Amino acid sequence: MKKIIISLILLIICSLSWAENTKGLGVALGPVSAGGISFRKIADDTGHEFNYIGFGNNSSFTIVLGGKYLKLINSTESSRFYYFGGASALIEFSKNSEEDLFLNFGAGIGFEFSLREHLRVSFDLPLSFINVLPAEPNDTIISIAIPEIGIRYYF
Repeated sequence: MKKIIISLILLIICSLSWAENTKGLGVALGPVSAGGISFRKIADDTGHEFNYIGFGNNSSFTIVLGGKYLKLINSTESSRFYYFGGASALIEFSKNSEEDLFLNFGAGIGFEFSLREHLRVSFDLPLSFINVLPAEPNDTIISIAIPEIGIRYYF
């Protein structure tokens, strides 16, 4: 599991080095793409986004990873309208028990607009499927439309 996490972090670092003038770095929050530090790259009519955050205490550590694939429908100098698909995983490591894994995925539409020359805000409305790998037979898969939001600085 540690090798997978390190590989994903290296993938994000590599994608930062590929980026041209259409890359954005900021924060995002939502069930499909996860929450935390966000990197988004949009070129021509497609794009991708990666999100990561980790937190913990003395007894447990949690990592949240997520990603999206974006396809632009319409783009102007100050706004973008797109549809997307994505997935996220929450992995909890604990000293007292085994790893816990929550997998979410979804698809929907989104809108991104400029606040200033390089600062953009995105609003997404996906249909999300939450906890698609239930640990217990009684656990339920939740299907709900939960908005996502992100703010990024493009350079």
